[in-house]
Parts: sequence; structure tokens; C-alpha cells
Amino acid sequence: MELLSYPLFQNFTLVSDATGLMNKVSGTGIFEWETEDDIRKTFRSGEFVMTTLSASRDDPRKAEESLKPLIRKRVCAISIKTVYYQDISQSFLRYANEHHIPVFLFSDTFFDDIIYTVKKALLTDDLNDLLVEKVSQITHFQGERDEAIRLTKQLNPFFHPHLICCTCSPLPQEKPEDIMELLRSHHMNMPKTDLIDPEKSSYSLIWYENRILIIYTEDADAEALRNSALTFIEKWNEYRKHLQIGFSEAKDGLELLGEAITESFCANISCRIDKEDQLEFRQIGLDQWLIPLRNNPWIDSQYQRFRSILTLYDEEHNTNLYETLYQYMKCSGDVILTANTLYQHANTIRYRLAKIKTLLDISDSMDSYCQLYSFIRLSEIHQLLGEK
Repeated sequence: MELLSYPLFQNFTLVSDATGLMNKVSGTGIFEWETEDDIRKTFRSGEFVMTTLSASRDDPRKAEESLKPLIRKRVCAISIKTVYYQDISQSFLRYANEHHIPVFLFSDTFFDDIIYTVKKALLTDDLNDLLVEKVSQITHFQGERDEAIRLTKQLNPFFHPHLICCTCSPLPQEKPEDIMELLRSHHMNMPKTDLIDPEKSSYSLIWYENRILIIYTEDADAEALRNSALTFIEKWNEYRKHLQIGFSEAKDGLELLGEAITESFCANISCRIDKEDQLEFRQIGLDQWLIPLRNNPWIDSQYQRFRSILTLYDEEHNTNLYETLYQYMKCSGDVILTANTLYQHANTIRYRLAKIKTLLDISDSMDSYCQLYSFIRLSEIHQLLGEK
């Protein structure tokens, strides 16, 4: 299923059922004339097999019978180039389905290109890089619904119409690179059939430097979809406790994937700032606006203005107005708690807050608290993302 995300396979047609899409790919093989004995000796389990069935071009029954030893050998898939055969009998497809071996038809793709693509996918991280690029395209896409669905299907042609996204990141006290390596190794080595039933659900998993994006799809209502996604994550056993997870809202339609990806990213950022195990997008309050808009030119100019005024004043007068404001917001506007946190008198905190408002030309009102909170929250977001 992951391999078919490559553009090379976009015109392949799955003619069997989907139960074999979780088979592990070990390499490639070309079948044309080999006998059953040859297949036992030269083909390996997990090979992505290509054929034109040229040796049996005039005998459909013989052609299909010649493929059955490959199925018994447990190749990962059989792809038939439609040079001599444009369809496959239902009896043969039933046999393939019983053994969970997917069967594809294709026409224009060269065997050498398939071999090269599979080899590159097995030896490099090229497939993940491709998925990262497609995710970026999807999240920035602003076109028509049909084009949005087409882009999403390029990411995974087997997505179901109902989806939810989860962005996962290692806990800050862990060594992120170690946890990510454990997760990657565990996911690659565990049987994929332990994760999902591909007839009922489908997923894509995209690795970033310090987070994982999971796109989980199935035919289910919102609550069932969220529970299924959480179950999917928890199948990584003991590694779940090392993660902070941001959930998007459940979406009804593949054209909404870009929105769901952004929501899960925002929820994960809130998780990390507030030290929560997991949060849903609807739970993150003002972050629903601040995180997506953090680099908006107007918002950024106001943020930079506040930051430069406080930073310059602290540097010139050897004060810590910024730290006072930061702690005041972390203490939910409680002057006494802020004073205790900073080992200062409460009146000192009140004086500093008044000074901050004067420097920033902010009136003493409820609106001023919202402005200052938004400024500090933006600062935390930028710091966490390593942006400024």
C-alpha cells in the first residue's frame, strides 16, 4: 500500500480485493516462462512480481494456472502488464484473495522502472520524502474539491472517505531521536496485518525529524473513527507512553485532509507547550487561531514589535520584564503566585506589569490581558518550533 504512493503506480488497477495490501515487499521478480520447480528455486517470498504472461498468450487457463505457484510462494503481489490479457477470471481472483495476494493490471509502465523504484524505496528514505512533499502540497492547496481529492489519492489511493489525523511527538524529557528510531524500527518490523484490516481501514504514516503524522481513514462515524485511530496508535505497545498526540477533528471527505493535517499539528503544539498527553483540536482554545496564523505578516509585525521593545529595555536596564510577563501568564494572571515563583514582592510584580503596559502602550483593561497573553503564547509557539 505504501509503495503504491509512488507516481509510477498511479495507473495500476487493483483487480483483487484489498486484503493483501499490507504484505511486506522484499524485492522484485519477473515471471514469464518459469515452471513450478523454477519458481520454488528462484523466487522469494515478498517479491513484487511482474509479468506479461507471454509464454501462455493463447491459453488463458494455462496462464492463470502458471501464476498459482507464485501465490503459494507468498510473493507480495502479482502485476500483469496488459499486453496479451486485459482481464483476469473471477475464479483466479478468488484463489488470490484466499491467499491474500493482491493482483494488479497495468499497461504503460516499464519493468525496469518498477524494479528501480522498488529498489530505491527499500534502500532509501525516498518514499517518506515523497510523502512529506505531498503533505505539504495538500496543506497549502486552495483549489477545487475534485482536485483536492485527486491530490489526497496520490498520497494513498486506498484511503477511505472518513478520516482523522494524529500528530505525535516524543516527550521532551526523552531523547527524541532514540524514541523516533524505536518507533520507526518497531513499525517497520511488526506485521502490518496486526495494525489494520485493509478492507475496512487504511492509513499513511509520515515521518518528520521530531514528529510523526498519522492519517487514519475508515468508514465510520466521528467517535468510532477517533477510537479506532487511538487503538491503532496503542498497538505500538509500550511506546505509546512516550508520545504526546494532537488529534484533528474527524472529517467526512478526503477533500478536507489538508484541514485535518493542520488541526492535528496545532493540537500537538498545544500538547507540547502545556505538557499534556493528548489534545483534540477543539480543546486548544486560542491556539486554534494563533498557531496557523503565527507567520501572518501583520500578526508577526505586532509580535516582533512587542518582543523588541521588551528585549531592548531588559538589555539596556538589566531588568527582566519579559520573564516577569512570561511567568505572570503561566500563573494565569495571579500576581501573588507570580511573585512566589520569581521570589519577588507582589508590589514589585505589579510595578513591572505597569511598566510593561506603559512601554507597549497598552491600556489597563481586560483587552490588555488578552494582548499580552497572545504575545507570550506566540513566543512559546515560535520557541517550540525553533522559528524565532
